[in-house]
Amino acid sequence: MGSGYVFHIASSFTASSAVYLKLCAKRIHVKRYHDSNMMMKDPAFPSRGACGIRGQARAFFPTKIGPYLARHDPVKNGDGGYMSKINCLRSIGVVPFVIFACLIAFAPPAPAAPATAPLVGTNVNMVTGTKWPAGDPLLNKQNEGSLAVSSVNPQHLLGGANDYRLVNPVTPVVGGEAGADAWIALYKSVDGGATWRTSLMAGCPLAIPECNSQASPAKGLQFAADPTVRPGPYGTFFLSFIVGNRDSSAGGVTAIQRFVDRNSNIRIDDDPFIADTVSVIDTGTNGQFKDKPWNIADVPGRSWNGSTTCVIPGYNNGQPVPAFNVYISYTNFVGQSNTNPHPQIMAARSRNCGQTFEKAVKLSESVDTNSGSTVTIDPQTGAVYVVWRRFGDPAAGSPHALYMSSSTDGGNKWSSPTRVTDIIPFDQARTGATFRTNDLPSTTTSVDSQGKSRLHVAWAQRKAAVNGNANADARIALLTATIRPNGS
Repeated sequence: MGSGYVFHIASSFTASSAVYLKLCAKRIHVKRYHDSNMMMKDPAFPSRGACGIRGQARAFFPTKIGPYLARHDPVKNGDGGYMSKINCLRSIGVVPFVIFACLIAFAPPAPAAPATAPLVGTNVNMVTGTKWPAGDPLLNKQNEGSLAVSSVNPQHLLGGANDYRLVNPVTPVVGGEAGADAWIALYKSVDGGATWRTSLMAGCPLAIPECNSQASPAKGLQFAADPTVRPGPYGTFFLSFIVGNRDSSAGGVTAIQRFVDRNSNIRIDDDPFIADTVSVIDTGTNGQFKDKPWNIADVPGRSWNGSTTCVIPGYNNGQPVPAFNVYISYTNFVGQSNTNPHPQIMAARSRNCGQTFEKAVKLSESVDTNSGSTVTIDPQTGAVYVVWRRFGDPAAGSPHALYMSSSTDGGNKWSSPTRVTDIIPFDQARTGATFRTNDLPSTTTSVDSQGKSRLHVAWAQRKAAVNGNANADARIALLTATIRPNGS
C-alpha cells in the first residue's frame, strides 16, 4: 500500500489446467486457457511455489512468460501440479498500463502423448456488470489483483483486489456514501473463469447487508488494501490484507481470513465459497503502521505437525484432518517515517490450518528500512523462506539489497537475516511525467526431475548508468540457489 500497486496471480491446480489474467488500469479481465486433459487432484496436497516478477511495468509484458520455475515432483507432492505467480508493482498514472500474466501448468514427466497446447479463450470481465453493489456503475478502477485456484476443484477460482467502486461517486448511488475509500472486492468463479461474481469484503463502510458483519476486524475502518489470496489443502484459501484509517495508523490491522471451497455448487450461480475464521495478526498504534502482508500455506504431514489435526468446515463431513501450517509476513513501520524510519519485517504462523495464529516475531533484526516481504516454501522439506527489500542510501555507502530469513523447523526458529544480493532497484519518484514505484522481490522454489530443490528470487533492476544517466531502463534479474537437504 502506498508505494505502488501489486498484481499477482497464484494457482494450485492440475497438470494441464491454466488461467490467464489480464489487469488494466480501469478493469480486471481474465483470459481463459483450457484443454481436454484437466483432472482432479489430491485435495490434501496443493501444489505451491510462485514464480514471477514484482516490479513496475511501463508498457506491456509479453503475453506469455515461461516456462515457469515452480514445477514440482508428482511423487513428492502427490499431485503432479504446481502453483505459480507473476507479480508486477505498479501505480495508476495518467496513461493506462496493462499487465499481462499467465499461468501454465505442465503434465508430469512420463512417457505419454505430447501435451495439447492451451487454447486461448475470450477476455472475461471479472467485475460483475454495473448494478450496485455487485457491479461497478461508475466503471472505476481495480488494482493489486490476486487470484488462486481451489485445491479440490480446478474450476473454482477465488480472487481479491483493491476496488475503487466506492470512491467519490460522481453520481449518487443507492447505498453508497460520498467520500468512501478503496476496499477489497472478492471475485469468484465456478466454471474455470468463464463467468464471475463479485462482492465486497465484510466490514465495508456501507449500509448494506454484506458490509454489516460486526465480527469483521475491518468494521469501522476507512479503507482495506494489499490483498493476497493463496490456496491451501482441503479446499482452503487464505486472504491476507490490511485495513485502517487515512489520518492515523492507530487501530489499523494486518489480518488474514480463511475461506473454504465446499465444492458443492449444483447450478452455475451457486456460491461454494465459505468466508470462515479471520485472525488479526497485528494492530497499529500512533507510532506503528502495518503494511504489505503476504501469506502461504504448507501441506500436511510435516514432522513438526505430529499428530495435530483440525476441522475444516464443509470438508470431510466435519471429521478431523491432518493439520498444516500457514505463514504470514508483513512490514511494521516504526520510528519517524521521514527522519528516522526503521520498518521491520515480521512473521507469524498458524499450526492448526489457519484457525488461529501465534504472536508475530521480528525477522529483520537490526537490518533497517525493510519492506515488501514475500514467502515461499520448499515442497520437499517444508523449509520456509522470507525475502524482502532493504532500502539503502548508496550516497552514504549503504547499498540497496535483498535480504532473507528462513526456517527449517516449521517456524519454531528463524535464521538471522542474510544479504541475498545488492541491487540497482528500478525506483522512481512521482512527478508530472512519472508515477511513483518501489522495487520489491518475488520468490519461488522449484524441484527438478532429480529431486533437487532450488530457490529463485526475481526483481526489476536498472541497467548500469549509461552516459552518466542513472535512470536507465529496467531489466529483470533472477538469482537461483540450490537448496541443501537440510533446507539451507
